[in-house]
Amino acid sequence: MKPTRVRQEVLLLGVIIRLVVGVAVIAAGVFIFVALAKSRAEAPRVENVETRLEVTSIEARYAPVARTWRGYGAARAVNASNIAAEVGGAVVEWPETVRAGAHLSAGDLIIAIDASDYEDRLAISRERLKSLYAQLEALDVDEESLKRSYELAQDATRLQEWELERLKIANERGAGSDAEVRRLQRQLTVIQRQEQDLSKEWSLIPTRRADLQAQISMEQANIRLNELDAKRTRIVAPFAGSLQRVDARVGEHLSIGETVARIVDLSLLEVPLKVAVSASAVLRVGDLVELESDGPDRRIWQGEIVRIAPEVDPRTRTVTVFVEVKQDPFAARTGLLLPGQFLVARLRSSIEEDLIVVPRGSLDGDWVMIVNEDGRAAPREVSLSHLLTARFPDIHPEETQWAAIERGLSPGDEVIVSNLDDLSAGVQVVTTNAATATPRSRPAAVSSEQGTGP
Repeated sequence: MKPTRVRQEVLLLGVIIRLVVGVAVIAAGVFIFVALAKSRAEAPRVENVETRLEVTSIEARYAPVARTWRGYGAARAVNASNIAAEVGGAVVEWPETVRAGAHLSAGDLIIAIDASDYEDRLAISRERLKSLYAQLEALDVDEESLKRSYELAQDATRLQEWELERLKIANERGAGSDAEVRRLQRQLTVIQRQEQDLSKEWSLIPTRRADLQAQISMEQANIRLNELDAKRTRIVAPFAGSLQRVDARVGEHLSIGETVARIVDLSLLEVPLKVAVSASAVLRVGDLVELESDGPDRRIWQGEIVRIAPEVDPRTRTVTVFVEVKQDPFAARTGLLLPGQFLVARLRSSIEEDLIVVPRGSLDGDWVMIVNEDGRAAPREVSLSHLLTARFPDIHPEETQWAAIERGLSPGDEVIVSNLDDLSAGVQVVTTNAATATPRSRPAAVSSEQGTGP
């Protein structure tokens, strides 16, 4: 039993020792905490100032704004022609320089057709005309001869009538005979018939002359047609332009109306543009248009409105505006506007109106951020008129994309144009004017007393 009691006493002593050591450690910790707490300095009281966000702003003001519209269309040549043969025949000439893509001046030969048949017809018509003129001259001679013969026949008739009258008087007095009277009467009848025949033939002279003159006119017309046909055997460029293709070759036989070549004038092109109906109320003939090629190779041409269609397409609610583009085909073979190219156009009206403009990037839907009287950001709802590309250096010298505002802003309003993603309503801002790069003074920031105690 003794060994068991001794073991219990040893265990009790160990517990007492651990308890004393633990209390001592806790006491030491409490002492250190109290000492540190007494030696701690009191935290200083500081003034917490509200943060001000630096932003760029513009002053809202009126500016002369021209309305712009977008349009779409394909270019086409004003002068383009499929050249057809006007006479038939075999092709006998085709210049080596006449190939697709070649430039021709007005009157340059494209191909020539055998003209021998037309030249022969022309020669025959000219000879026939000479014969008709000779007949007309002979008719003048006949007319003079008939006139003289008719006058002589009239004189013979009067003389025969006088002798017959004298013989009748003598016969009544018994100095003549009835047989002699009848003989003179028969002679008078013959002479009168000759006079009538000459009169009739002479009266037909104007008709014969008119017939000859008509034949002469017809033959002159034939000569002109034959001359024209002979000239048409040489098919030439009707105007200056570039050849799209040549369809005839030497030795081929062409029929009347058969296409020979196509020529296109690149100096004047027309672009029918489909634009919104609202544009027709503002756009005018003479307004400038900027045309841009549709594709990765971006090129721009300048044009001018020459016509505006009177009717609206009810399906697309668009009106057609015709734009002409003038260019020099010899200035550069690259960069030319070509027929068939699809274009995106920006049409600018020459009529301007005063509207307040703000950079397009300052818009968030129908809202902009302005600086209120307290120097804080505040949202403002606006009504957009239209977007435009322009420069207003007195408002923002670097900006080119603008929004024209109809309602919601007044001249003098300060519109924030930067740091819009970091802004929220009520934030204190420090502004710098974009046009002058000068800060604008605002009321001092609101401060509050805050601190930490022991």
